[in-house]
Amino acid sequence: MNPLYKLPLHGVSCGHFGDLGENSHNTPYKLTMCHHSLVDDEFVNTSSVKPIWMLSDIAKRYTTEISLYNAIKSNGYILQVDCQGKGQFHFSENTCNVLWNNEGTDSAHYFQTIGLALWLELKGILCIHANAISYNNSAFALMAPSRTGKTTLTTYLCQNGFQAMTDDMIAIYPDVNNQYKVYPSWPVSRLWPDTLAMLFEQEELPDNTERVHKRFDKKSVNLHNNNLSFCTSFQKLNTIYLLNRVEQKNNESSLKNSNVCNITTLSSSKAVILLLQNSVLGNAFSALNIEHKRVLALSKLVSNIQVKMITYVSGQEYLPNISKEIIKDLAN
Repeated sequence: MNPLYKLPLHGVSCGHFGDLGENSHNTPYKLTMCHHSLVDDEFVNTSSVKPIWMLSDIAKRYTTEISLYNAIKSNGYILQVDCQGKGQFHFSENTCNVLWNNEGTDSAHYFQTIGLALWLELKGILCIHANAISYNNSAFALMAPSRTGKTTLTTYLCQNGFQAMTDDMIAIYPDVNNQYKVYPSWPVSRLWPDTLAMLFEQEELPDNTERVHKRFDKKSVNLHNNNLSFCTSFQKLNTIYLLNRVEQKNNESSLKNSNVCNITTLSSSKAVILLLQNSVLGNAFSALNIEHKRVLALSKLVSNIQVKMITYVSGQEYLPNISKEIIKDLAN
């Protein structure tokens, strides 16, 4: 079992049978894990069963196939992953059985986002594709599609007075008085080479990095062992920012008064649509019979938490200005 599973993740303590008392970490939820390593694709046979939901992502260097099935006998769900790593997560109430192929990317890579998101969404916890960052004892989220600057901006901020909380997903927990809170993910960030180069000189590159997938340049970096600050406690959620990066040649039409960063508040209806589009589970909610309930939860969220757009110019030289504008906006 990957040792990361022993650490709290998005407000959930994971552990083998009998371990959860020791590893509870005062989290809202506990999930009992059981891991099975497979030499071949000897998963629970789903070939004769129609999935209730499928997600196919065909990219330049990989194809991801995600399938979701009803597990009738256990009154739960089977989430099947076929990508650089292959396997299944079997969820039933407060237990997860992991059946995973020994070859390829480890199950932890998929569990920390889409796997746990399935279990939490069934508990009523909204899971959004975003990074959470802590500043002045509260959290804000940076929401953006992949390869649009989210990781680079997060990395810069966490070198300059901010603290990383989550990588690629936030789980939003309702709190008292219509407030919300966010719990840290595992202290690991997945960085592209250009972001690593911004963090370290070539001779100082950390030796504890490894590729996210064998064929990818993106690497996993342990935040505890390198020069990035990581927040280990839950924080009240302050603001959700949508990143809108523009190239320098186009910024005249996107930014006012030649600023390199402009922050605007989005309407509630626009905010709900964007949060739906950035859900970790995509459009699986109808198949899970929680679609209506989830839209109501999102509507309540945006009526209490502001969702804003940060339009900013591409380029590392502009990151200090963007940081200042975020600090100024959070203070308002």
